[in-house]
Amino acid sequence: MTGKALNPGHDFKADPSANEGPDDGVKCFESDGYVVVPSLVRRQVVERMRRAFYDLRSTEALAGSRSSIWIQNVLEKRADVAWLTASHPFVVRLLERLMGPFVQIESVVLAGFPPVPEDQAGAVSAWHRDRLFGLLPQDGVYCRPNVIVSMTYLQEQTRSVGPLRILPGSHLLVGAIGPEGKHQPAPGEVLLTTQPGDCILLHGNLLHSGTSNVSGDDRVMFGVTYNLTWMRQEDAFDGEACQSLMSSARERGDHRHMRLLGEDRKLSRRLNSGAVVPGAAEWAAWCAEDDADLLGAT
Repeated sequence: MTGKALNPGHDFKADPSANEGPDDGVKCFESDGYVVVPSLVRRQVVERMRRAFYDLRSTEALAGSRSSIWIQNVLEKRADVAWLTASHPFVVRLLERLMGPFVQIESVVLAGFPPVPEDQAGAVSAWHRDRLFGLLPQDGVYCRPNVIVSMTYLQEQTRSVGPLRILPGSHLLVGAIGPEGKHQPAPGEVLLTTQPGDCILLHGNLLHSGTSNVSGDDRVMFGVTYNLTWMRQEDAFDGEACQSLMSSARERGDHRHMRLLGEDRKLSRRLNSGAVVPGAAEWAAWCAEDDADLLGAT
């Protein structure tokens, strides 16, 4: 099954002026484990991201293997292309609806997947879940994600390029795919044939896989992993670029941006609030408080 842009319910337009993420997007994420935000990243920024990937690939030792190339700590290395997308107000508001106002950036990467011979077309790379931090699904029970992964592919995701494969609902099923099916197409899978700049948001427990790239060109992805503010971060945020962003956020009283970078001044009070109010209502009140703090500082 191939999922295309603007599928009802899973794809929705980003409205940066909206105060909250769309209710339909929240419902779809909770039921199926993913949403797609079309055209989140402008084409000019997409091209700058691609150039950044090749610039960085040529100048540093990289993680990965023959089948993939991973450039890490991209926020520090290229804040000019990474920050506006990683901190996009629509995405952050939606993440707060899904995780509460406890959203931080765990890591930012640029990843490349070189082409392989055409006889490998359609091959499943490997079904997996990302950054579980010890949390596996409870069958049939939706759990607030510890981790949400954002993937923005920097070229059209055609069959030859190798679209992302997802298994909707697998964030609710611990054994949705067994070891014998790790490299096989899965019943009910969806192949996301997205456009450059579309943003895919995945629940950390959602099973997904790459597909072999036989296009003749690299498949390049800009990825941001978000987790909860009391969890560890993979990237280092103590470099000059990240500290400049932090200083600016502190001066503005911008608690959202401070949290994204790893400083949550309100964490203790909010975690010890007594938990007598439903989470969504309490989260909304805390988000309004953050809005008021930002307005009061301007």
